[in-house]
Parts: sequence; structure tokens; C-alpha cells
Amino acid sequence: MSGQRLLFAICLCVWPLGAEAAQLTGTVKSQHGQSISRVQITLQEVEGARSTYSAESAANGRFEFRDVPPGVYRLRAVKERWLAVEQLVTLKEQSVFEAPQDVALAMELTPLFVILNRVQMASVLYVLGFALLVLAFNYYLVPDPSRGVAIVGWCGVGLAVLVSLAKHGWLEFLGIAVAGCGAAWLIQSHGSQVAARRLRQESEERSTEQAVAEQQQLQLESLVGQQGVAVCDLKSCGTIRVNGKDLPARASRGFVATDSVVVVIRMEGVTAVVDRVTAT
Repeated sequence: MSGQRLLFAICLCVWPLGAEAAQLTGTVKSQHGQSISRVQITLQEVEGARSTYSAESAANGRFEFRDVPPGVYRLRAVKERWLAVEQLVTLKEQSVFEAPQDVALAMELTPLFVILNRVQMASVLYVLGFALLVLAFNYYLVPDPSRGVAIVGWCGVGLAVLVSLAKHGWLEFLGIAVAGCGAAWLIQSHGSQVAARRLRQESEERSTEQAVAEQQQLQLESLVGQQGVAVCDLKSCGTIRVNGKDLPARASRGFVATDSVVVVIRMEGVTAVVDRVTAT
């Protein structure tokens, strides 16, 4: 009889304490059912004192709030790279003998990290290789390297480095960063020198060709005033021989017969404009 009285007294002591507070437990999982750890969970009262309680999900995705006053709360889950999740929960008074109220939260990756999650290391290497090819093409094959194309190549290298940082570990990131940036710098440094030599050589060749053309034009201009012989009939076109050299020519007016003596009155490029010499 004394044991029953003792049990009744304990229940009277515990029941009022347990009826004043509520408990909430839950699980955070991805949309594919995988547990998500280290998610920041906040429980904020919607009305009244607007008290806020905080917790963090464990390795199995579980979290709990104990001794929370009954009421309506906004439950919010936040983690970097994941879309935040919110929902309203109503907590009721519970005794110590009742099971805690349990909720399930499903989180989704942000669109950017959904894409990154599908990117494999091979794709990163493809992007890096393409960027290096763009730089090599710009400096070694293009006649005049373009700054815009070089920027595109460096942007490709930077994209590969950033994706490796976001998607893979520090070891992969450092490897991609050192190898990619080093190769890009070598291509640009050596390629710039090669392109500069190529442009300088092309400029010298153009200067030489221009000098030769000017010299030839001067030689042709020196023929003005000299006499020659029509190799064929001249009208709009034909050939004359001056100082033993044949030149394309045309008559300035009228018709000039073969073997007629002509005089060069001017040069139009490499074509001599002639007049027939009349006998006096």
C-alpha cells in the first residue's frame, strides 16, 4: 500500500512539469532520401514572445527540441548549397510519457550545385583542355593574336578551376589550379614571343615587297619620254618594246600599227600609255 502511495506522489509531481512543455524531433533528408548532417535548424514562435530555438542535425540527419512552450512555430532548415526549407508546426502540451512530435524535412540542392553535382573530373579536364587549345590557337596559328580570344581562354581555365573547387576536394583543386594556370601562362608567354616574331617577320616582308614595288615603279616611270616600237597593233591594249624590254601598253588615242615608232607619255601602273611618233 505504501508503494502505491509513493508512485501516486511521483506522478503528481512529474505530471504538471511535463504538461507545461512540448518536444519536437525530426529528420532532414535530401529529395533522394539521404540524410543531411550539419543543417542549421531554427524554431521561431509565430506569435507571443517570438522566442527562437536552434539546433543542428546530426550525422544521421536527426534533430530535436526539448522543453519548448506549446504554440505555433516556424521551422526553418538552412545549409550552404541547399535551398532553405520552412514549414509551420503546432506544438501541443505533452506529458513525459508521450512520444515527441516528429517531422520530416526534405531539402534540395540549389540549381547551380545540381549542375555541379553532375560534373565529373573528366568534364573539368575537357573544359581545361579546350581553354588551353583556344590560347594555343590564338598565339600560334592566328596571324594577329586577339585579346578577346585570350580572355575567353583564360575564362575557360578559371571556370575549370572554380568547378574543381566547388565539386571536388582541395587536392584536385590545387592540381587543376597549378597545372591549368601554369600551362596557360606558358602558352601565353611563349606564344606571345612567337607571335611577335611572326608579326615582325611579316612586317619586314611587307616592307621589302613594298620597296621592290616602289623601285619597279620608279624604273617604269623613268621610261616616260622614251621611244619604242609597237610589237603588235595597239588600241586598247598591246605590247611595245623599249630598250629591249617588252611592256604592256595601250594607245592614248586612235590606232597604232605594228612596227610603228611610239613614245611613252605616261605610266598607268605597269601599263605604258603611248602616242605614235609621226615622221617630220
